[in-house]
Amino acid sequence: MIDSIYAPSGKTTSASVCLQHTVTRATLGISDLGSISPERDYFIQINVGTGTTELIPPQNGFNILVKNYTIASQSGTVVRFLGGTGYITGPIYMNANDQVNSATLALKTNMGEGLSINNTAGNIGGSLTYRIV
Repeated sequence: MIDSIYAPSGKTTSASVCLQHTVTRATLGISDLGSISPERDYFIQINVGTGTTELIPPQNGFNILVKNYTIASQSGTVVRFLGGTGYITGPIYMNANDQVNSATLALKTNMGEGLSINNTAGNIGGSLTYRIV
């Protein structure tokens, strides 16, 4: 029996999806047309509550290169991005209804690490553009 509705088909990437603001998560296979290309941009939406949430799962043999991100807070909070288990940004302090943008190269994980976000209070939302390199 297969654990997924997707049969193994060679090179694929996967993305996690937060369902209804809970810790329930689903991992979906995304066809990458044969190979991972460092020229290809990927886009995800951010919609998380308090705690640490995985945004992009680990990519074996590759780094995650975040090109830009936008995050907005519902309440005063401190946000940090993590690669694997270590912080890759300092604290991003946000007041209620604040928005933070990074329009240039922002973050890079170590090889084989996923990308997570830690939020200390309330809900945050936004978007993120990245590449697998």
